[in-house]
Amino acid sequence: MASEAISNAYLFYPITPQPPRAPLEPYERPDPMDIPLGVVTPAPPPFNHNALHDIESVWWVLVYTILFNEDPAGPSQNTSARQHLMNKLFSGQLNNNSRLPFLRDPQFGTCLPSSFSSLVPGLQEYARRLTAAFAAAEMNYPIIQPLATPQLYEDCIGAFYTKPILGAITNVEMTYVKIRAQDVPGSGQKRSGNHLDEPEGSQKKKSRRMPSAPISD
Repeated sequence: MASEAISNAYLFYPITPQPPRAPLEPYERPDPMDIPLGVVTPAPPPFNHNALHDIESVWWVLVYTILFNEDPAGPSQNTSARQHLMNKLFSGQLNNNSRLPFLRDPQFGTCLPSSFSSLVPGLQEYARRLTAAFAAAEMNYPIIQPLATPQLYEDCIGAFYTKPILGAITNVEMTYVKIRAQDVPGSGQKRSGNHLDEPEGSQKKKSRRMPSAPISD
């Protein structure tokens, strides 16, 4: 889900800096007779889905794919950091407040397999273009003006599906090796398979190759 869809609120509109606050004074309840008549504070606009949220969802699918898979030919050197990031971003909770900060600054550190590292610049450029589009759409908040999305979609996907990236991952065999945080026993959901605290080699692995896609320059 997109960050705004999880929060059910607009998150990219500009926030006017507040002036420094004066020292607090004893609180005095205002007299209702002192409140001017006819002064109404406009309610914020209701949150509505738009196409930018769909484009962000595609980005999260890509992030999910590289976090929840391993490359046996060059496995991750920091599996505990990868599991921590997976648990944080894909907690299965609608109150997840980790999505937006990561979308704004997607950093994977050293938790990815070496063959996946070539994907990171494309994912970061995708996120940069997307967050810029969100900011532009919400610049005049509370008026929301989503931009024309076909070109944005092409730009975002074009940042990821390039010849260097596709060339680096063409022969990568992905192995699904981890589980989602919400699938851990005790989370309230049934699951089958092994637990997070079992040895890495004891987990059931499913291998598959990365899907091919049209190459763009």
